[in-house]
Amino acid sequence: MFMRFYQKGSLFLTSLLLVGALHPLGDAKGAGKDELTVKGKVLNVRKGPDISSPVVDVLLQDKSYPILKEDDEWIKVKTGTGKEGWVAKWLTGEENSGKKRTIGKGRIISGDVRVRTGPDTSYNLAGSLKKGSKVEILEQQGTWAYIQTKKVTGWIAEKFISQESITGTEKTEVPAHAVLADTVNVRTHASLQGEVLGKIAKGSKVKIITVEGDWMKVSYKSAYGWINKDYLRFSSGQKESETPITEKPMKGEVVIKQNGTNLRSRPDVQSVIVSRTYVGERFSIIAAADDWYKIRLESGGTAYVAGWVVTPAGDAPQMKKQGAEQYLSDKLIVIDPGHGGRDRGTKGINGTLEKNLTLQTALLLQDKLEAAGAAVILTRNTDYYLALPSRAGISNNHNADAFISLHYDHAKNHLVSGVTTYYYHAYQKSLAASLNQSLGSSLQVVNRGYRFGDFHVIRENEQAAALVELGYLSNAAEESHVTSNQYQEAVSEAIFMGLEKYFQ
Repeated sequence: MFMRFYQKGSLFLTSLLLVGALHPLGDAKGAGKDELTVKGKVLNVRKGPDISSPVVDVLLQDKSYPILKEDDEWIKVKTGTGKEGWVAKWLTGEENSGKKRTIGKGRIISGDVRVRTGPDTSYNLAGSLKKGSKVEILEQQGTWAYIQTKKVTGWIAEKFISQESITGTEKTEVPAHAVLADTVNVRTHASLQGEVLGKIAKGSKVKIITVEGDWMKVSYKSAYGWINKDYLRFSSGQKESETPITEKPMKGEVVIKQNGTNLRSRPDVQSVIVSRTYVGERFSIIAAADDWYKIRLESGGTAYVAGWVVTPAGDAPQMKKQGAEQYLSDKLIVIDPGHGGRDRGTKGINGTLEKNLTLQTALLLQDKLEAAGAAVILTRNTDYYLALPSRAGISNNHNADAFISLHYDHAKNHLVSGVTTYYYHAYQKSLAASLNQSLGSSLQVVNRGYRFGDFHVIRENEQAAALVELGYLSNAAEESHVTSNQYQEAVSEAIFMGLEKYFQ
């Protein structure tokens, strides 16, 4: 999976998915051919027999559940809440379960990585791994991977695994843009199990953000999502890498200052991300292209890194970038798309689900901030449930410079409209004021001001934090407005500008 979560000088996403499950081999066994008994903490139950299918429930420790159906790799069960779903057979330890299945392989890219019994730092340690250790990935949950080696099995954060292990494919040069060969559904993640966000018409030109196996994440008129690459054609036949780049030879090294720094295929913040890096990593400089360094990767390949987000060593000069980047390039921003998974949030008059809209806004905002050199953590990047303490915990554990929780509002009076910004602690007030001023001056909606609000994600947040309600889905006219591409672009830009003003 393409990784979009980062940290700032500490462990990666230390509080994610309290619903997380322990999945050691042998944590479940058959109580009879018609029942499955769980011996570990919990097992995830998925909507479909696919590792990327959303989790719909869990099987609890020492409980038995009816088996409804089996195939070579999956078991369909009925949960204690009456739901039906699928459990990966290779995670149950069932006899005759067949060959253990892996969804990827890779290497550990940092030393002494802690392996835990569940997908969260609150779980006990199962062991540790040295840099360079080979791992097999059996499952992913949020931003954690369930891995197995000869010595240890357990959960580690994705960021400690080489990116190839998550995608299952080698990184290749890809075009920056493509044209759709047919009308196609855009999905929340790189799988047919992903929720459909909308459609893009045949002949539309899309910008390619990144690649994951047979899928590409694209943007089109400020909308973001995943489509299968079979629907793409490249009308010019020209690869992105074929466009001439003016470079001058340069020697030296760059030292990465913040986790999640992008390495790109071209010296352009809109180009394809080749890899992500972590604090303290060093790369040899080959050349300079404007305010970018061309660097040599460990694999022997090359990439470009923005000169204003790294520290040069040797004879290389320090690059500077003017504009918003000078205020945001060294900041860590946590964006919290409200709700998700079983928590849909409010539902609009015309059927808009808040959880989908907050994620759409968050992805747009993320791209703007990363283009300015900020490190960005999303508390969720797909449609899954995340407990409120985990959301605030991500901000606290990473010492975030700012935390923004995105929401859309609802009122019994269907005429109520507008945007509202909330803070809880006095030290959060100036951030709320900056965001609200920017939202009020940029959007053609009622500005309801900034005020105190007793919301968990800001009340339990030790960092500068704000919760923004970006429009009322209970107002049919406003629902139509806030779901438009134009509004989504404007509101993400307004929040971006509010953050820039706050850090000045």
